[in-house]
Amino acid sequence: MSASHRDHLLRRALEDAGLRLLYQPVVDAAGCLCGVDAVPRVFVAGRGLVDPVDVGSLHATFGATSIEHWTVGEAVAQARRWRERVAGARPFVSCELSAAALREREVDRLLEQALEAHAITPEQVRLVIAGATLLDIDDRQHDALVALRLRGVEVGVTHVTARFPWEASGMEIPSFAVIDTSSVGGDVADETHRRGLAVVAAGIDSDDHACRWRRCSDLLVGQWYSPAVGPEVITAMLRSGRRLIESAER
Repeated sequence: MSASHRDHLLRRALEDAGLRLLYQPVVDAAGCLCGVDAVPRVFVAGRGLVDPVDVGSLHATFGATSIEHWTVGEAVAQARRWRERVAGARPFVSCELSAAALREREVDRLLEQALEAHAITPEQVRLVIAGATLLDIDDRQHDALVALRLRGVEVGVTHVTARFPWEASGMEIPSFAVIDTSSVGGDVADETHRRGLAVVAAGIDSDDHACRWRRCSDLLVGQWYSPAVGPEVITAMLRSGRRLIESAER
């Protein structure tokens, strides 16, 4: 069985099992939609879409890394659909990868194939990796991530606190950091900027919260702007051109 046929069968099995991909808007300081975070969730008949944690019920059957790879492929395909349906639309899609996903298969080749298949530019894709994971990757994975960065794919890190552990190895892969605003303050954002990384403030849940973090962040994401929604809702947002901050203040 060829790899492409195996991937097709896996994709069908995941979709039959109820896996769906939602998208949480990522905005700039003005509230303009710039991209989306891809969030896999499970659809259960009679219950609708359930919390992301329920995706864990599929891990034993399909493997966590299979779900992550499916997420990357589906998110890239959806980016193409938005481009086709909304003139001038070029939102980025951001997908989080675990250490296991980086180890198990060649993510760089998987992503290259998806970009070629859907004619999407590398700049429209972001990969997000836990900061500590960068310390555990081998030389091939390191070289693959560097190659993706050189192609234009943005690679970011999560779980950033006051420490930047990957710097000790001289690694310069990350171009942005996702900061959990519920656990750290603006000083971490300032330190992140001093290291030349863009800041994505995650977990924005109120007007006051947004006002504080807009001053020190490049992008923001959180329930105050919008929860994770279906692709058709993102399509409507792109067509309207309305700033999400306007919707949140209504």
